[in-house]
Amino acid sequence: MEKQSAEIKFSLAKNAKKSDVVFYPISISVINESSVDFRVAEVAVKDNDSNRVATGILKDIPSGGEAHTTVQLPGGIEWCAWKIIPVVGETFYGGGAASNAPGVRLTITD
Repeated sequence: MEKQSAEIKFSLAKNAKKSDVVFYPISISVINESSVDFRVAEVAVKDNDSNRVATGILKDIPSGGEAHTTVQLPGGIEWCAWKIIPVVGETFYGGGAASNAPGVRLTITD
């Protein structure tokens, strides 16, 4: 018996809530100044007023390299949290507060 993928359909016209909220681009940069390559960096940011959270996932960041992505939120950043999975070693986590910041620039060193 051949297994088939589930087919899912979703109609934006019927199901999505219409909103007049304006979303703005929030830049996320991870700068790797450590001696270890990063397999994955996940950076979550929370909006200052609406309590919305967006997550940027950046992959394969070499030692001495950097990666950038953009997420969308209706306002500036209140806080951010990150999870870094290095190629060698243990996963590490962190977080920080911001005051309505337009982006995150996370630099990791040894």
